[in-house]
Amino acid sequence: MNFLVEEMKNPGRNLPLAIGIALTLVMGLYVLTNIAYLAVLSPYEMLATGSGSSAIAVVFAERAMPWISMLMPVFVGASVFGSINGEAMSMSRLTYTGAREGHMPSILAMIHHCNLTPIPAILILLVLAVGYQFYSDLFALIELAGFAFSFIAALAVTALLYMRYKEPDLKTSFQLPIFFPILFLGCDLFILVLTIYQQPRESFSNVVLMLAAVPIYWLGVSWKKKPKSFQNFINKGTVFLQKVFACVPVEDESQLA
Repeated sequence: MNFLVEEMKNPGRNLPLAIGIALTLVMGLYVLTNIAYLAVLSPYEMLATGSGSSAIAVVFAERAMPWISMLMPVFVGASVFGSINGEAMSMSRLTYTGAREGHMPSILAMIHHCNLTPIPAILILLVLAVGYQFYSDLFALIELAGFAFSFIAALAVTALLYMRYKEPDLKTSFQLPIFFPILFLGCDLFILVLTIYQQPRESFSNVVLMLAAVPIYWLGVSWKKKPKSFQNFINKGTVFLQKVFACVPVEDESQLA
């Protein structure tokens, strides 16, 4: 939800309310679900079923409600679809904002002229998701994404604390008490240190992979005096993609849907 703050009405009121209600409901449902599992299945049966929560849900349904067991995969699929929908909304806004600030290609900061959605930013996520399908080790992908997210989140919160210290009078639409960013940073650093300690080789590979983006950033953002021919090539490519996706630059941020 924090990726959608600028699209919210009255975020100072609605964001804490939405986060509080959503987290309370989700945590309550997860706790009740696990209590239901343990009431029907023994811990040994749950371990024997495997680590997949969908498989445990099917076994639970077969034991407790045989008539509904065939629908459990549908419920699990709906849950996955909801998660993907939320990720697509939030990550596309992150990509869109990065492009708007000049850190990514300008085509990613454009929206569809009718639907007012950031189509290029959403499609780039689709391309990445399809590319990930060619990598067979799912758990390695999860560890890679988790480490990268924790590392970037630590940098972002550190920057937030620095801004709060240097600009104490800076007015924002929403501001948390300083305790929460410090608590989050502490937990995040603990996870990072633990990951590096337990998996030093994988952690080093993750850092090298993230550093590989530095030359791309220099080429696309830091290098200001690009040759005219190179800039013309980029401009022509942007115009071509605009025509393909029927996208236009955003004139009013409130238009974004």
